Amino acid sequence: MDISSPSFLFRVCVFEASKTEGKRICKQFVQRGLGLPFQGIKHGICVADQIPLVVCITRLVAQKGLHLITHAIKHVEELGGQMVVLGRASDDRVEREFEGLAELHNKGSNIRILLMYSEELSHMLYAAADMILVPSMYEPCGLAQMIGMRYGAVPIVRKTGGLADTVFDMDDQSHTEIANGFVFEGIDEGSLNCALGRAFSYYQEKPNEWKAVVQKVMRIDNSWNNTAGKYIDIYNSKFQKDDIHIELVRMRTTKKEQDEAYSKFQEEAHGCLNQESRLECSNSRLLVILTNEKIPIQHPLTNNHHHPRYSEKQERPCLKSVDYNVLTAFEKLKEWNDFNT
Repeated sequence: MDISSPSFLFRVCVFEASKTEGKRICKQFVQRGLGLPFQGIKHGICVADQIPLVVCITRLVAQKGLHLITHAIKHVEELGGQMVVLGRASDDRVEREFEGLAELHNKGSNIRILLMYSEELSHMLYAAADMILVPSMYEPCGLAQMIGMRYGAVPIVRKTGGLADTVFDMDDQSHTEIANGFVFEGIDEGSLNCALGRAFSYYQEKPNEWKAVVQKVMRIDNSWNNTAGKYIDIYNSKFQKDDIHIELVRMRTTKKEQDEAYSKFQEEAHGCLNQESRLECSNSRLLVILTNEKIPIQHPLTNNHHHPRYSEKQERPCLKSVDYNVLTAFEKLKEWNDFNT
C-alpha cells in the first residue's frame, strides 16, 4: 500500500495530478472531523472553497522556526484562512506554550493545534491541505514540503538548505518553469506575512493558476528511483578521476596487493560505464552518504513509507521492477564496501 499517495486514506475520493477534484472531498473530511467550517454559501460562492487550509506538520523545536509557527497561527486567522498544526515538543516549556495556544484557539472556528503525532493523521492532513508551511531556521533536507507536494499541498517555506533546493517561488521570473511554491528569506514575521499573503492571493484571486501549480507539484518525482539516476551520473564521473584510483591502491600494503587492487578497480570501472551497472564501482564513502539518509543497506527501501511505490504486499515492501537500479546500487555498494575494507 502506497501511503505517500492520495489514494491511501481516501479511497472514495482518489485524486491525482490530472484529476484533483477528490482533494476537495479530503479537505471537507478533515474540516468536518476537526470541527472547522466546511460548507456554506456567501454571495453565491461556496465559502469553504474560498478559505485556504494551511497545515504545519513538524517537531516543535527551535530549528523548525517556533516563533514563525506561532505567528502564522495568528496571521492565517487574520487573513481569513484555516490552520492546523500537528506536532509534539521535547521541551516542557515549549509544550506548555503550545498547550496554551491550543486552549486559546481550539475553541474557535479556524485554528486547530494538535499536540500529538500520528502517521495516519499526518497523511490525512497532507491530503486535505491547500498549503504546507515549513518555516525552518535551517533544514538539511526537509521531508514535509516534498510529502505535501505529493498530495497537492503547495509549499510555503523559508529559503534555507533542502527547502531552497526543492521549492522555487511563484513570483521569481528566473524560475518560472519550475516555480512550485512561495519562498521567504527573513526570519522575521514580516517576511512570513508576505509569503502567506501572496499564497492567499493566488488561491483566492487566481484559481486557474492555483490549480496549475497544484497539478505541477503533484507531478514532481522526489523518489529514490529518480534520484538514483542522478547519483549514478555523479559517481560515475568521480570514478574516472585519478585520486579515486590512488585511494584504492593505497588501501593495500604490499606492491602485489596494490597492483591487484588497481587492476580490479580498472576492470570494474570499465564495467560501470555500462548503463545497467554504472553504480557497481563504488567506495565506502558512498555507503556512508546513503546510510546517512537512513536507508537500510540489506533491504534499502523496506519500510520507507514515503517511497511512492511502498507496498506491504511484497516481500520487499517498497521494491518493484522500476526500482531495480536502486536495489542493485545498494547491494553493490555493500560488496564494494567489503572489498575496500
